[in-house]
Amino acid sequence: MESLGLRSSKKNRVEAIMTALKEAHHDARELSGCSLNRMPEYFLGTRVADYFAKHFPNLGYRLEMSVSQTLADAGLSDEKIKKLMNNENLRGNGRFDLLLHSGRRRKPAHIIEFKKGHKPESLAMDINRLALVSDAVDISSRLETNYLVLVTRRHPQRTEDDWRTELKAALGEITKDEKRDYAIVWDLVRFEQIGPATNPEFQDTN
Repeated sequence: MESLGLRSSKKNRVEAIMTALKEAHHDARELSGCSLNRMPEYFLGTRVADYFAKHFPNLGYRLEMSVSQTLADAGLSDEKIKKLMNNENLRGNGRFDLLLHSGRRRKPAHIIEFKKGHKPESLAMDINRLALVSDAVDISSRLETNYLVLVTRRHPQRTEDDWRTELKAALGEITKDEKRDYAIVWDLVRFEQIGPATNPEFQDTN
């Protein structure tokens, strides 16, 4: 497949993530008989990574990228990396699901984390983690913009505004007693149904 040469803008990146998930959902339904929310998280990561590689000629990727290596490659000082690694909210001994990097030097550009489930408290912890990285890098660094992708079944009456309100409340709870010197700037930028979903018996549900 020839590269379409898409420019890495905020709008194009969000659209790429959404398109890749829709295609992955279709293939999961056709080949596995189950919906996207029943596929493992690494399936989401590999499909999104592959889509970016095919359509954005200036972007490459690493899967399961070490947190410490990401910070080092982003050009952070040893002192700043040490401080971040001591922050339990970063989970420094872990990895990021997907790291997009740019140019010949493969400089870290964007982190994309994938979640399955629906608990706002768990999502808020991941938003807080990404905010730590966004705040630590230099102003205008591409790593200022990172993404959390959630795939879940939802009740039909649970709206986009409900999700936004619940996430805001959960973030307030996990940060209210914490002395933070960084800001958490986030938004729910895309909310879309890509069903139908399947239950554990691989039957369609609502």
